Amino acid sequence: MSEKEEKRSSKKAESNFVANSKELDGVPDLSMLVYLEMPHVTQRTKKVLLLFHYYYVQKVININYHIFFVLFIYFQKKQVAVNPYERLPIYGQDVIDEFHEASKQGKLPQGRPHPYGVSARSYMRLVQRRCNQSIIVCGESGAGKVCFVYLFFF
Repeated sequence: MSEKEEKRSSKKAESNFVANSKELDGVPDLSMLVYLEMPHVTQRTKKVLLLFHYYYVQKVININYHIFFVLFIYFQKKQVAVNPYERLPIYGQDVIDEFHEASKQGKLPQGRPHPYGVSARSYMRLVQRRCNQSIIVCGESGAGKVCFVYLFFF
């Protein structure tokens, strides 16, 4: 099968999937989708990426330090991260304080997928259940796993 034929058959297969309703467009957790096939995941990821890009580009005027912006989406207790190679300040002290205060109260900010949320949840479980916690970070070479892990140390 030629490359063009593969692309056509791939697009044809994607068009056979049933779309999720418009109400589910803004969900931060992929497990909330009714239909969860790869085209749904990629479509949802693209939508969130565009929303984040629009929001932060509108709000950020001057960036004195650079941090790689990473898009986060939850899938139940797992976090999916996509690096769109943009430098945006979403790891400031105010965000750290928000997650730290919430974890001390035994809750997390709702609808805010973020590495600080992963580490805050782990800390909460450590305190509540009094048992060791593990965080597994996996991905392809050069995907930003090490940078992602550095974010856990807040």
